[in-house]
This record gives sequence, structure tokens and C-alpha cells, in this order.
Amino acid sequence: MQTDGNSEAIRSWKKQLVYASILCVVGVILNIAGSRIPGLLGVPLFLDNIGTITVAVIGGYLPGVAMGYISNLINTAASDPSTAYYCILTVLIAVACTWLHRRGFFEKWYKLIVVILVLAFIGGAMGSILTWLLYGYGMGEGISAPYARTLYESGRLPLFWAQFLSDVIIDLIDKTITVIISVILIHFIPEDIRRRCRVDGWRQRPLTEEERDAASKTYSRGASLRTKIMSLIAVITIFIAVVTTAISFYLYHNSTIEDHSQMSSTVAQLVASQIDGDRIDEYLTLGEAAPDYSEVESQLISIRSASDEMEYVYVYQIREDGCHVVFDLDTDTEKGAEPGEVIPFDAAFEEYIPKLLAGEEIDVVISDETFG
Repeated sequence: MQTDGNSEAIRSWKKQLVYASILCVVGVILNIAGSRIPGLLGVPLFLDNIGTITVAVIGGYLPGVAMGYISNLINTAASDPSTAYYCILTVLIAVACTWLHRRGFFEKWYKLIVVILVLAFIGGAMGSILTWLLYGYGMGEGISAPYARTLYESGRLPLFWAQFLSDVIIDLIDKTITVIISVILIHFIPEDIRRRCRVDGWRQRPLTEEERDAASKTYSRGASLRTKIMSLIAVITIFIAVVTTAISFYLYHNSTIEDHSQMSSTVAQLVASQIDGDRIDEYLTLGEAAPDYSEVESQLISIRSASDEMEYVYVYQIREDGCHVVFDLDTDTEKGAEPGEVIPFDAAFEEYIPKLLAGEEIDVVISDETFG
């Protein structure tokens, strides 16, 4: 039989969930609004975790993690598919904020420095590594990309460290502003409302004097039921976030390969259509002195410039001793090989050499050899 005390606890729990749900809706709005404002102002920041921090501090682990996860899904569906790949970072930020809040790091301004550093590590350092992996060990296309590219082109840092440093610095500024805004919002929310929105486990009926006395004499080495339930929910949510990130990464990886493969095949066909195969030997022998060589080269440059993703365009005659250069376009940083020059086969093409010598078509080859 259910007691009146437990009935009251159930009603209290339901009200708590209603308040927490409303808090999550507000948090989602804060996240989405925060992510849009910098773009409208032309400021290179994210500000997309104001709601996550606010909800995690007020509501606890479950509302913070759930709200951050939902925000990512909404942003993914609405405007930015790449948001899904960083879902795990938002979840970790929510967990970190709840943990730090319960240990008093949001109570003093100087302790907020620790909060900012932890969140900048998650969003900046871990986010940079995720971006590096996501873009196939290359530079991303996010807010920090222009600064990372400037650092890299200055020759002072390798590609990875140029992106890593840019990401960390921008995220440090971003999380400083985000935490300050969140703390101000939390400060202006009445304590009574904050208490109602807090989800910290089952609220049972008040214990009697005898029950409290018996409980104080009972020794238990295990964690409380509340701790176990909340830990289980947090682990499940983090697991879902990890799986979402992994699936998104896998789909993005395959989609990118398919898109680039299709683009490469299309460009190869366009390049081939501009070249008279009967004049290859003439181009190899005379090079730029051959009639129309410069005109054909200009057409190839136009084809390459049609896509920002295309860096190299070259035409080889395949022989047993290697690739004989017919056309090899210069880039901004690298001069192409001269006509008639022989370039050894990349290891990735070795199994296709018989087909190439026979003039047969081959599938798109994905390699990380001489030209990356």
C-alpha cells in the first residue's frame, strides 16, 4: 500500500520534472540565440553553451546533459550539420559544470577561472583534436580557420599546432564570456525557482525520528540509490552522445570521400576533354614551345580554379619507367614539374600499373602519399 507521504513525494517529483523541462526549453533557446548573435555581429565566437552551463548549474547532471544534447540536434537539423560531430563536447561541458558547481567553483569569482580553463580545455583543446580527426588530419573550416591558416603560413608552427593554438585561444575568450553571462543569468534567477528546477534524485517522504535514528546507526559501503540512479543516467546519456558523435563522424567521413571522388572524376573528364591525345608526344618533346600548349594549360587552370577543393591538376603519360609529365600546373606554393620529366609511381598506384599501361580506366585512388 502506498502511503500519503510517498504520494506527496511523487507529486513533488512530477512538479520538479515540469520545472526542469521548462528550464531545458529556456536553455535550448539561450544556446541557439547565443550561437546566432556572434554571426550577426561578425564576431569570431561561439557563445553556444550559455544555456548548457546555466541549466547544468541550476538543474544538475540530467537536465544539463539532456538540454545540451537536444541543442546540438536542433542546430544540426536547422542550420549546421557539423554541430552533431561535437555533441560529446557539449555533454562533457554540462557534466563538468554540474560537478564544479557542486564543489563550490561557481561561488567565488576567482574560482571561476578554474571553470573557464576546464571548459576551454573541453571546447578548445578536445574540440581541436576532434576537428583535426574529422578533417582527415587537416585544418577545419570553422571560426578559428583564418587565424590558424595565418599562423601556419607564417612558417612558425606546423599545421596541427597552428589550428590547436588558434582553437584554444578563441575558445578561452569564448568560454570566459559564456561563463560570465551564465553566472549573471543564474544570479538573477530567484533561489526558490532554482530549487524547484533542481533534479537530484527521488524525493521521498520525510523520515520519522525513529527512522532517522536507525539510519544513522546503519553503515553502508555502497553509494546511495540517488547517486546510483543519477550516475547511471549520466553514463547512458554520455554513451548516447558518444555513439551520436561516432555515427556522425562515420557518415561525414564516407560522404566526404564520395563527394571528393565524384568531383575528382568530373574534373578528370573535363581535363581529358581539353587535350588532343594525338599530340601528347609533341607536348612531351617541345613542352611550352608546342603550338597551343599555353592555351591548353590556361584551360586546365580555369578548370582547377572552378573549385576551391582542387589543388593539383596534372596530366601524365604512363610508361613502365614512371609518369611522364605532359602538364603539371603550378600552385601558389609549389612549381609544377616540367614537360617530359619522369615521376616515379606512388605506392598507392602500384597495383593499378598494369591497367594504366594498358590504357584501361581505374577507380578513384585515395592515398596519403607524395602530395598528401
